[in-house]
Amino acid sequence: MPDPDPANLARLAEALAALDSTLPTVAGRPFDPAADADVIRRGGNVTADTTFGGLDVVQRLRGVPDYSELTRDAVESDLLGVPVRVCSLARLRAMKEAQNRPQDQADLENLPES
Repeated sequence: MPDPDPANLARLAEALAALDSTLPTVAGRPFDPAADADVIRRGGNVTADTTFGGLDVVQRLRGVPDYSELTRDAVESDLLGVPVRVCSLARLRAMKEAQNRPQDQADLENLPES
């Protein structure tokens, strides 16, 4: 869930391009900021395969609160020396329960309760 600030969304689009992202939902076509950034700017979701693995940019999804709500109880962490904010375990569990897909059910079995 990205910060919806327009400058941040522009950086996200550039980062997707820099990570050699492809779009599996569009027959593996490379992510093109000129053509694809508008989806992100409009608040759409993007599924991408990057040089580091899969990445889902979620901005609208049933059971997923907006950025301002998620950030309230986000946890500060470090990812390879880069400070990041991660949604709380309670929020992650709630989102997976709301989606209730087979993968979400499997994830819930493997996530700690608290």
